Amino acid sequence: MFYDRILFLADNVSAWREIDAQGHVTRYCDDAGNDLDRNDPIEIVCSDRPAWALPDPDPVVEPSPPPPAPRTCSKLDFIDRLGHDYLTILTVAKQNVQIEAFVRRFDMLQGDINLDDPRLVAGMQALEAAGLIAAGRAGEILA
Repeated sequence: MFYDRILFLADNVSAWREIDAQGHVTRYCDDAGNDLDRNDPIEIVCSDRPAWALPDPDPVVEPSPPPPAPRTCSKLDFIDRLGHDYLTILTVAKQNVQIEAFVRRFDMLQGDINLDDPRLVAGMQALEAAGLIAAGRAGEILA
């Protein structure tokens, strides 16, 4: 469709003339896109496109923020965070299979430790519940 801005000469009313691809006038309409039933003489003011005839612009989609990077530390840094509690954990691991399993899994880790890993969080809470680290200490170590 093509559009011309027109002026009805009889009363100087401004409107739009819609023209199809073959050049035929298909309708007259006001600025809101409402049809006008008029056949008065007109004067073409300009060829343009009314705002209501423009395709809707693509909605602006804000990109999602990237997920936060995992909080990590090296094994040595993690042992430093444990401090003297590390020795206590190793001593108890010699008599408690569950604690030994936790230590062995820790030994098998490759690369950095993900401080947000639910398995690590649960293991640290278990150490705290078993009294191997002081109350509240798991949160401090994982912070």
